[in-house]
This record gives sequence, C-alpha cells and structure tokens, in this order.
Amino acid sequence: MEDAIVELRNIYKSYSGRLILENINLSFKAGKINTILGPSGAGKTTLLKIIAGLEEPDRGSVYIKGVEVTNKPPWKRGVSMVFQEPALLPHLNVYENIAFGLEVLELKREEINERVRRAASLLKIEHLLDKYPEQLSGGEAKRVSLARALVVGADILLLDEPFSNLDLALREDLRRELYIIQRKLGITIIHVTHDHDEALEISDYISILHNGKVIDHGETLRVYEKPKNRAAAKFWKHNVVNCKSGIVELLQLPTCSEGYYVLPPHYLGVASGDECYLEKILIRRNHALLVVECMGESIIVSTTIIQARDYSEGVRIGLTLLVDKDEIAFIHG
Repeated sequence: MEDAIVELRNIYKSYSGRLILENINLSFKAGKINTILGPSGAGKTTLLKIIAGLEEPDRGSVYIKGVEVTNKPPWKRGVSMVFQEPALLPHLNVYENIAFGLEVLELKREEINERVRRAASLLKIEHLLDKYPEQLSGGEAKRVSLARALVVGADILLLDEPFSNLDLALREDLRRELYIIQRKLGITIIHVTHDHDEALEISDYISILHNGKVIDHGETLRVYEKPKNRAAAKFWKHNVVNCKSGIVELLQLPTCSEGYYVLPPHYLGVASGDECYLEKILIRRNHALLVVECMGESIIVSTTIIQARDYSEGVRIGLTLLVDKDEIAFIHG
C-alpha cells in the first residue's frame, strides 16, 4: 500500500505450542488513527509488541516506512509505545518522567525544556509538572504517560488499551483529546482496544482481530456497516438474516437460495403492522435497543430514548428499513 507507514506480512506467533497470531497481513496508513479491535485474548497486545520490537514473530516480516525492521531493536524503529499501565518512575516528578527519554537522547537542556512544556500543554498537565506519580490520579498518570511518549517526537505512536481502568466519563474525555492531538500533530497512531464505542469514535481505520486472525479491515464506517463476513457482523452484534427468512420478504429485500443480509440495528425502524412482537426495551446511555421477535428470529432495533417512550413491551409491531436497499451488505455462503 503506497501510503502505508507500517506493514505486517504473514505474521505468525505461538506461545507454548498455542497459536496466538495466524498469517496476519495488515497495512496501517500514515497520519491516521488505526485501531486493532478485538476481544480479550485475541492477540492484540502481542501484535502491537511485534510492531514495537518487544516480541519477535515466529514467521513473517515487519516493515516501517518501507524498510524491514523485523530484526531491529525497539529503539531503532522510530516508534513510541504507551502501555495499559502508565509505569511512571516513582522517584522522578512529572517533568522528569516526561523528560526521561530526551535525557537518554542527550538533547540540550533548552530543547528538553521546550519539548516537555509543549507536551504538557497538549495534555493539559502543566500544573502537575512538580508532582510525583504517587500524587496523581489514574487519569493524570495516563496523561503523563501519553506526554512521555509524544515528547520524543516519534512518527508512530503505539497505544495498548491506553484508557483502561478509568471511569467512563474520563475515558471519553481522554479519547476525544487524543483525537484532537492526533489531528493537530498529524502523527500515526496504532491503537489497541476491546471497546467498540472507543474504536468507532476515534478511528480512521479498524482491523478486527478474532482468535488470532484478521476477520475484517478497512475504513471505520465500512467495517462497521458493511462487514465482509458473518464473523465480523456478529462481532458487532448486527442482525445477520438468512436470505430465505420471512424477514427478508417483510422488508421487501430480494430473496435468494443462499446467503445472508447484514442489518445493523440502526438500519431498522418500527412500522405499523403486527408481524413482530416487542419483547424487551433496553435503555442505554445515549440510545435505546428494542428486542423484537419476528418470524421466529430475534432482531435488534436501535432507536432514540425519546422514541422508545412511545413503545410498550408485549405489543405487536411491524419493521421497516431506514436505508436504501442497495446500502445493505450481502454475504455469500
């Protein structure tokens, strides 16, 4: 890929005879937020460590900026990594923690000070520079960890679940700030998470990793709305409907002998009719989900909380499509 800054070719990795990564082929675009999304145990962190040079693949190659780096040490790869835990040095204050990598590079004192102050400003932690790690909250420690990674000026930032172990509001604040910082600096981010919302909110590209295999990869909205296979569609909890199903006829979609339609919950709406039965209304933080039994299948419909007030569990309803039929993904086989 012409604008790929990191490429993984035929990567395999096993631990104690257990295959963790199987034939991984991925390209990550420069100047974008590239997210590796998957459940726990999928191999996400292992893959990130292979990019960073902290793990060696059993087979396969890693390329950064078109140069093979498979056998190069981490400090010769031009990447910076942020782990799940901040791992700040307890005997150094925040300023000294951020400056630590620059001290190793033996930069001039004036440049170190300028870089530290700039990074602290980006992460809004100027007021913390004299504090020690034990005096920081979890969110503050995460910000310091990000500043320490950014300050060295690497083109590529690797993030391993950087917002884990934080409360929801703080996670959301930090990921919005990360998005703004990335747009301001234009750096490349390769970001690992198991959080669907986090991936959708900040990513330009998403790679879904499941059981050590890439099951989908591409631009965020395409991967979400038009998954390439049933495994990816089910990962998102989309409705996957056999094309022989009565629901297909109800929604006036073309029937066929073999294949599946992918119907994300936000593609469906409630209509007049009595073909379906509203089993349950699930209120979520910013929306509602309707669990609908329809022609022997359980279907999930997304709606607003305001609209959900108009519905009652146990009533008969109809279903309708909210998008054009040509927008719906079809999976063969």
